[in-house]
Amino acid sequence: MNRIAFFLLMLFASTCNAHVYKCSEGGKTVFSDKPCGEEAETIDVAPAAGRSWQERQQTQRPVQKEQPSKESPQERAARAKKLEDERNARWEVQDAAREAGAERDQAYRARMAELRQRACGSAETVELRLGMTERFVRTCTYTPSPRSINTTTTAQREVVQWVMGGDGGYRFIYFENGVVSAIQH
Repeated sequence: MNRIAFFLLMLFASTCNAHVYKCSEGGKTVFSDKPCGEEAETIDVAPAAGRSWQERQQTQRPVQKEQPSKESPQERAARAKKLEDERNARWEVQDAAREAGAERDQAYRARMAELRQRACGSAETVELRLGMTERFVRTCTYTPSPRSINTTTTAQREVVQWVMGGDGGYRFIYFENGVVSAIQH
């Protein structure tokens, strides 16, 4: 029962207009919810929720409308043509850069195949095997770059461990004095 009374009270209060009184006291303007003298001016204030959308829009600052263009149709057409030409020129530059990049990639692949042929004796990639040098492994096999390289140096030898792989599993390649001595999967 109390909830219903509270709800009705809130509903009634939100629909009421409030009165505010404006007075002058000692040369200062004072606003109050109660009359502050015989010369009090009554100001009616409606709650913001009670105003319609149109009323709220009217009190807001109006939006500046675009001024009609003073360009002639010929000037407008010339400006549109200039913008289109600039856009086409940008596309031509991008296309040329793409083609040049493709040509560079093709030239790079051909050069790498030639170098691999000279260094490895075959243009095809070679399977990783024991006894290969570190340089041969880098040049002639499609072994990816190691995640890390660990080196152990003793008086008799140097052992280098390449740590390869990641989420799918790790692979280790061991070099003793610059030659593959072990491959661990």
